[in-house]
Amino acid sequence: MDKKGYIVREKCPVAVALGRMAAAKAGSDEMAKRGRMGARARAAVLSPERRSEIARKAVEARWEKAWKEAKAAERVDRQARKIAKQVYGNPYEDLID
Repeated sequence: MDKKGYIVREKCPVAVALGRMAAAKAGSDEMAKRGRMGARARAAVLSPERRSEIARKAVEARWEKAWKEAKAAERVDRQARKIAKQVYGNPYEDLID
């Protein structure tokens, strides 16, 4: 069981291998269609609360990824400004006096 009390089942390695073989044989369009069919079947079985929880986790993961990317871009920008200042000096030096 996971933290929320849901039963967590491990994937059957044989089923995974068969799925990969079918994917290689069928092509990506067919697998996408099968994936949508599986998603609909799964959604039909889940309760509205569980679907909401899954959607909330997905949103949190997307926002966390965006936040990490923004922080990385900010860090790179700071480093670029520091290097530019070392190379070219302070552009506001004349205004400080």
